[in-house]
Parts: sequence; structure tokens; C-alpha cells
Amino acid sequence: MPDMKFFVSVISLLISLYAECQPPINFIFSSDTTKTVAYTGKLVNGKANGYGKGVFSNGNIYTGNWKNNCMEGKGKYFWKKDSTIHDGLFINNVAEGKGKLTWKNGDVYQGDFKNFLREGKGTMKWVSGNIYTGEWQKDKRNGWGIMEYKTGDKYEGNWINNSRELQGKFTWKNGNEYNGSWKANERSGNGVMKWTNGDVFSGAWVKDKRNGFGKIEFATGDKYEGMWVDDYRGMKGIYTWKNGNVYDGEWKTDERNGKGVQKFANGESYSGNWDLDAMHGYGEYKFKSGDVYKGEWYLNTQNGKGVLYKSNGSKQDGTWVKGSFIVSPKNKIEQLAGEVGATLNMALTNAAFREYASKNFSVPNMRYQNKDNNCFEFTLGRGKVTYIVVLIAAKNSYLEILPELGYSTRTRPRTTYKGPMFEDNAEGVQAVWYIIDSFDGYDITVCPKSSNESLSKMEGKILIYRMFN
Repeated sequence: MPDMKFFVSVISLLISLYAECQPPINFIFSSDTTKTVAYTGKLVNGKANGYGKGVFSNGNIYTGNWKNNCMEGKGKYFWKKDSTIHDGLFINNVAEGKGKLTWKNGDVYQGDFKNFLREGKGTMKWVSGNIYTGEWQKDKRNGWGIMEYKTGDKYEGNWINNSRELQGKFTWKNGNEYNGSWKANERSGNGVMKWTNGDVFSGAWVKDKRNGFGKIEFATGDKYEGMWVDDYRGMKGIYTWKNGNVYDGEWKTDERNGKGVQKFANGESYSGNWDLDAMHGYGEYKFKSGDVYKGEWYLNTQNGKGVLYKSNGSKQDGTWVKGSFIVSPKNKIEQLAGEVGATLNMALTNAAFREYASKNFSVPNMRYQNKDNNCFEFTLGRGKVTYIVVLIAAKNSYLEILPELGYSTRTRPRTTYKGPMFEDNAEGVQAVWYIIDSFDGYDITVCPKSSNESLSKMEGKILIYRMFN
């Protein structure tokens, strides 16, 4: 005789099949009374109980376990609007506990849920290749978590509303590493940055840049401690070189700029103005011999007015050029060419100008011409010679110095050096002066400031000197 349990199981199966073959029943969804559900599946006491499929009036679909017309247990929920699918546990009509959320574009989240939102711990994988594993709150990355970017970069730390915040460590693919404070996905606050080349910075950050007080130790052995502005050494700070040199003073965009004191390892020191990372302007230099120079500097050399106080009690007071003391142009440099006319007002033809020059000057390797009856031009000959070119008492004119390579190459640097105002001349007026190391030869041109003006309106002199070696 067949077993009684067998009959019971067969009857139960038939009842279930019968129920599933019944037409859908409609009921109002208890969690949202604006929606109705067309349910097909197992019924108990006229309600959805067990496994079944519910099609909502807005097109969404739930397939899984039900209890008294409520989604309860394991199931899948499909959103018609964006084709997102939630596969996991449901409690009283909402996704709660473990589950998997898949977007139409292929993004996938697997982890904890609360009321359909990512909440707790979980892993999010984007089709872009980024992967986040960590804590979630109200459907956003909140708390501690690890983000591995498709670029190979990696962040481990705190998150607030999907942004890197508070404390965290970011490691770049190339090995660079930052460990410290964050705000709105940017390094902000105090932190330590280590570069693969061995440099290490520890200090303040604002908007992903070093801003405020910080200290950097370079792989070379040098170190800087002071203020930073937009990722550059700025304002005030102390730089110590491996060789023992120390600078304490003002900075701008990684260069010594402003007032500062440099102490050299050999015992010498400089106190004064800096520009372009060089001694520039007025400053005082103390030599280890006991000599002291007080005066003007230009790019690390004594230039302009200055006094050298010697340890033996004597002094040199006057004009300095490229580190050399010049008492007067007349007794310390050889005049190579005299004035080009008293007032530069000779609107001569080329031939007339050459005749005038040949009568008034006897200068080796120098040519003269009146270019286009509008400018005076000289060419300094080639040779390893240093010249000083002085434009004195200039009015309505300008000086142009170019390499002797023709006018088609005027995009090349116009001067190798420009000095301060030079006051030592017969008229007692200031003049612009230049220093040229003439290896290739140079064209020296004096023209009216305006192309509409003629030579007759130009005033002034040109003096050209050759420095003694």
C-alpha cells in the first residue's frame, strides 16, 4: 500500500500548480497605496504567500517570496525606468540585509542594504574599472573604505558622502604616497607626501597643494623648512644645502626673492635683496678674508654703485661691472668708439654716414651704416672680447642689440646682459648700459622710438668700451 506521506506531497504539489495556474489577483500594495500589484503565484487564504511574481502598476516587477501580500524573503526586484535589478533579501516590502544591485550599464554592488539603499559594508565595481570596498550609509560611501582606481592608484581611508575626507592614504601607481588629511577629495590639512625619488614633505595642504607651514627633505640631502604658497616655497623659510650653505629669508615660487641672509659653508655670508634666486639689488657681502662689500648686485655679481671695505682699512668706492671695480670709464676701460655725432640728428645717406664714420672713428672690426635713413647701426666684430655699450642722455630713441645673423633672426635673445643705470658720464645724466660677450659679433642699432619719427628728433650718444682682461 502506498505511503501516506507520498499522497500528501502529491496533493500539495497539485494544489500549488493549481494556484499558479490561476489568473492573477490584484491587490493594493501595502507600502505604497498608489500602486496595485498583479500577482501570479502561490496563495494562502487569498493572499500572496510563498513564491510568486508581482507586476506593479508602474511597470516594476518583483519575483520571489511573499508573505501576506508583502515581499518577504529572497527575491529579485526589477525597475522598469532604468532596468536596475536588486537580487537579495526583502523584509516587509523593502530590500534589507545582503543583496546584489546591478545597473543596466554593468556597474555592480554587492553587500548590505537598508530600505533599498546601500547601507553597511559592501563592494562596488564600476565598468570603468574602479572598485570600492568598505562602508556605506544612505546609498553613499561613508566611513572607512578602499578605492582601487583603474589607473592603478589606490586610496585607503575615510569617506563622507562619496568624497575622500578626514584621514586617508593615497598611493599612486608610480609609487608616490600621501598620508594625511583630506577635504572634498583633495589633500587638505596636515599630511606627509613621499615621492619615489626619495623626497619627503610634511606639513600643511590646502586644495591639493602645499599651503602654509611645511618641511621638505630632498633626496639630495638638502632640506627646506618654512612657508608654502600654491605648491611653491613662498613668503619666508630656511633652506639648508647638503654642503652646509644656509639661506634664511623670503621666497617666491621656489626662488629666493626679497630680503634674506645666506651663510656659506666657507664662512662667507650675504645679507640683502634677492631676485630670480640670486643676489640682486642692494646687499652686504662678508668675505672670509675679512673684506666687506656693501652695494648693488646683479645676478650674483657686484654691479652698479658699491663700496668694498678691505680688512687692511682701505676701501674701493665707485662703480662695479660684473664683479670688477671701475673707478671711471676713462682710466679702467678702453674706449673703443666715441660718440656717434653730438645729437644723433644726422639724417645721412648710407654713403654719407660711412664717410662721416671713417673720418671720426678708427675702430677695428667695426662697420657703420645708416639703415634705411632711419636708424644708426654698428656691428661689433667677432672675437672673445667683452664690451660695454652705453646709451647716454637718450631721448626719443631706443637701443637694440642683436646677434650678427641678419634681420630675419630677430627672434633670438636681444641682449646677453642689461645692467642698472650708469651715471659715470660727462653729461652727468643716467644712461642704460649693456654688457656683451662678443663671440659671434653683434648688431647695435639706435632707432627712433616711433616709426613716424626721423633721426633728426633723436638725441644722445653711444659709447662702446672694451673691458680689460
